[in-house]
Amino acid sequence: MKVIRCRDKAEVGKAACAYTIQAMMQPNAHIAITGGSTPKEMYEYLVPLVCDNPAFSHVQYYNFDEIPQVGEHEGLTMQALRSLFFTPANIDEKQIHILNEKNYMECEAALAAVGYLDYVVLGLGKDGHFCGNLPHTCTFDDDTHAVACDLNPTLYNRIKFLSGDNENKMPDAYVTMGPRTIMRSKQIVMIVNGKAKAEIVKRALWGEITAECPSSIFQLHPNFILILDAEAASELTL
Repeated sequence: MKVIRCRDKAEVGKAACAYTIQAMMQPNAHIAITGGSTPKEMYEYLVPLVCDNPAFSHVQYYNFDEIPQVGEHEGLTMQALRSLFFTPANIDEKQIHILNEKNYMECEAALAAVGYLDYVVLGLGKDGHFCGNLPHTCTFDDDTHAVACDLNPTLYNRIKFLSGDNENKMPDAYVTMGPRTIMRSKQIVMIVNGKAKAEIVKRALWGEITAECPSSIFQLHPNFILILDAEAASELTL
């Protein structure tokens, strides 16, 4: 594991952008990117570099999870990725490979056909989750799969919150690339910001490797890079 400590989230974003651009410059560039608030600064640096740039027209983009919304054409993840990156960077639809509840069972075969993902950039949840792999919802042997939203009360309440506290929008299940799928990636970059993540950074990446803390599996990846700000690193003694 390589650890890159930054002063603040702006530096985290710049460092993550540099790794992402490096991955995108490779001849084979099948990459999965993340939504949410953590990568906001990364996309602010990335969009001007990528927008209408023919040097990146070969890059193939993937979303690694999706939470469908009843009555919506696309789920929450794709909505976020379009807002943060695909639309402002003017990415061609032919370069976007959408994972959703209709095609998730075909995902592993599609990834195997291209040698799996070359690069993944993702965040870390306060409970140690990554992608849609939450505690008590997955095993380390899981490939791309669906997770019932009523699997447990904690999960139900989380999906309800993400659906704007509107139960009418909630899906029966969401889909995610599993731990085994992500671990097949050639390079994984995790970005973490803020004091609220300090404890889970230490537990996930220097503690016991267990499915109760899904991100702990990354301790075993041969090319895993952790980029974090000073607050997120505050409990580390390295």
